Amino acid sequence: MNRSSNTIGSIELILAMILSGTIGYFVISSGQAFWNVVFFRCVIGAVVLGGYAYYAGLIHREYFQRSVLLMIILGGITLVGNWIFLFASFNYIPFSIATVAYHMQPLFLVITGALITKEKLSASLLFWLALAFIGLFLIVELDLNELNALFSGEASNDGSYALFGLSLALGAALLYTVTTLVTKKVSQVPSTFVALVQVIVGIFMLLPFADFDNLPTQTSQWMDLLILGAVLTGFMYIIMYDSFQKLPTSLIALLSFIYPITALFVDHLAFSTHISLTQILGVILILFAVSAVKFNWALPKKEPRGKTMRQIKEVFADQADVLAHLIREANRPVADRFGINQDNGPKHPSFCESSWVEKDFERGERYFVLTEDQQPIACVAYEVPVKNNGVRKAYLNRLSVLPERQSKGIGSQLVAHIIEQAKADQLELISIGVIGEHIKLQDWYEQLGFVKGNTKHFAHLPFSVTYMVYDLNQSLNK
Repeated sequence: MNRSSNTIGSIELILAMILSGTIGYFVISSGQAFWNVVFFRCVIGAVVLGGYAYYAGLIHREYFQRSVLLMIILGGITLVGNWIFLFASFNYIPFSIATVAYHMQPLFLVITGALITKEKLSASLLFWLALAFIGLFLIVELDLNELNALFSGEASNDGSYALFGLSLALGAALLYTVTTLVTKKVSQVPSTFVALVQVIVGIFMLLPFADFDNLPTQTSQWMDLLILGAVLTGFMYIIMYDSFQKLPTSLIALLSFIYPITALFVDHLAFSTHISLTQILGVILILFAVSAVKFNWALPKKEPRGKTMRQIKEVFADQADVLAHLIREANRPVADRFGINQDNGPKHPSFCESSWVEKDFERGERYFVLTEDQQPIACVAYEVPVKNNGVRKAYLNRLSVLPERQSKGIGSQLVAHIIEQAKADQLELISIGVIGEHIKLQDWYEQLGFVKGNTKHFAHLPFSVTYMVYDLNQSLNK
């Protein structure tokens, strides 16, 4: 990824996060009920996103497959529901406080993912979650007497309203968590097209609830709705999704904090909302806890001596150099064995460069690295093609283990990880291509459950290619 692309992506995401921080202002300034605000946001946003998608050539027939469209529609229902809950919370608590509470979504995403995969929640994650909820308690500013009165049904209106508003904001975060998980199922579809379909879903969802008898009576209110739909939905989503393709995840996570911080400043400047020291402390605790989850901070712990710690984790384009090194080193013995060089096989993995890996990421490929005592020693790529001829399949690519770490079960671990990923994505097959003359490697894949298919010869390659598949339906029935 070149520096200019990174710079453009950073500018796009910073602008998108600043714009996001102003959403609460325009919602309140419009003077409309939250049903109307979300309805017009969807209508105007659909016009902008639809025009861009058509102009950019993002509308293709394969995106209208029933299974793909149903997942996008489900994500649209939860996305619009999330907007309704968040905007409704502005009636009960300052929109800046609601935005901070809403920003707990990454915590919910990690917890939900762990529950789906039945993974045990780590002590670190539980600690950060507890810290975030302490922060929530502080920003609502309920003392112990008020809290006791709330549970006994004798709370003041202020206390009840604050907790109800906070519950709405957290409900919005949970709905957005579902949206994220559902949308990941259609990661092969351009994000702008997904957003377009989702706002169209919102139009039909909210049409029965829109109050056309109480539309804005002032030009300024119509301008607020126009900005919400055209700028803070259409334009913002376009530049935000474009930035996601240009930036490493770590930088995206860092820049996303501009959103709640902007909301705090806008709320104070526009509505003179006073944020107390207690609330500031709560905001700091929440943002610190969310940072810990986003950047995978772990509490210090003492490991038993002599125990090797292995971990598989997903990595992103900022690790292209590390991945290219692993792929080159792991495949050099294969190149030597089969007489592959840069003249007869210039695209062989033994000559892998960072630019190759970056192009893989741009194509939508995902990479997983296995670390041993925090040192990367192996990797594998996972790709779900957009055009699949009706078969839900994935490609297992670039399985690479450093030569000195081979024959220790590391490759098997990575293959098993890809199989579980494909099952979670509800796919049917995993396909691989291996050197046809590499019988030992084919036998190894067969032991893992892969079945040999056709062998093809290509004029530009000094070896044949044997295709093998893993039937996920068969593995589920075992």
